[in-house]
Amino acid sequence: MMMIPRSWLLTLAITVAAVIWMMTGVFTTEDERGIDQATTTTPLPRVRVQESFAQSMTNRLVLHGQTRAGRTVTIKAETHGIVKEILVEKGIPVNAGEKLIQFAVEERDARLLEAQSLLAERKIEFEAMTSLQKSGYQAETELARAKAALDSATAAVKMAQLELKRIEVTAPI
Repeated sequence: MMMIPRSWLLTLAITVAAVIWMMTGVFTTEDERGIDQATTTTPLPRVRVQESFAQSMTNRLVLHGQTRAGRTVTIKAETHGIVKEILVEKGIPVNAGEKLIQFAVEERDARLLEAQSLLAERKIEFEAMTSLQKSGYQAETELARAKAALDSATAAVKMAQLELKRIEVTAPI
């Protein structure tokens, strides 16, 4: 006869015991298994029911608060004069280059016209001095003086033009 290893016999015994133990619950009724009759007869909890229907809704969020400016700039005019018009109210956001204040032109345009006339006169004088100097009838110092007067008149025109541009104060940022 063939000898069966001991570990196989032990495994077989445990398997048979487990199967018998599981089978004992299959053939018994609820009473035999120990289930309480009281737990099955307790009343079910009450539940509230509400019918709802899909509706379209408008999502709206109203917020109240205060805001602060991201940047604040103090504007200073580069000229003097009478303010003709304030084009933007205080606290209103503006874009870079937008006009803020308009000064009165006053005598600025007259100064520009005077500087342009003087420049024309100085050009004629310089050209005359240059031709006389080439002919030998004019000293070189007089030519240098005429050149300095021409440069001064050119600078006066540029300054008058700049002063006329400064009557409009614009936003830097």
